[in-house]
Amino acid sequence: MITGFSGSGKSTLLNEVIYKGLKKLKILQILHLVLIKLFFQKIKIISKILFI
Repeated sequence: MITGFSGSGKSTLLNEVIYKGLKKLKILQILHLVLIKLFFQKIKIISKILFI
């Protein structure tokens, strides 16, 4: 719960700082998973080439 006087920036704190930070964190987590998946796909391709 966030409390404060009227006009003290409670909504701004939630909307501009906390929400955007959580959204950015989620995007970074998804990007991290995609990069890991791509990395392992490249490893599989390279290993197939080496064994031919």
